[in-house]
Amino acid sequence: MNKKVKKSSENFAESIMNTEEYAHYVKAKENFESDEEAIQLLKRLDRDQGDLLKSNITLDEYKETENKVKKNTKIQEMARAERNFFSLLRETNDYLSNEIGTHFAYAQGGGRCG
Repeated sequence: MNKKVKKSSENFAESIMNTEEYAHYVKAKENFESDEEAIQLLKRLDRDQGDLLKSNITLDEYKETENKVKKNTKIQEMARAERNFFSLLRETNDYLSNEIGTHFAYAQGGGRCG
C-alpha cells in the first residue's frame, strides 16, 4: 500500500474510533455480549423465524418471542447504536465517494475491460 495513503487511512480509522457513535457502539456491543439472556433471545428469534416459515410454530408464538426482543433493553440499545454507527460509516462512504468521483467502498466484482 502507498505509504501516504496508509498513513491517511490510519488517521481516518483513528478519527472514526474517536467518534461518539463508535464509543456508543462498542459499549452497547460489550453490554449485549455480556448478557447471555439477550444472546439466547436473539438466537430464539432467529430459530422461530425459520420455524414460522416451515409452519412449525404459529404467528402468535413468533410474535411472543419478537415482543420479548423488543422489550430487551440491551438488544434495543445494541440495535440503536449499530444503526447510528453504520449511518456514520455510510455518510463517510458517500462523502469519500463524492470526493473521488467513484464508489469508495463498493466491491465491483470483476473488471469491465475484459
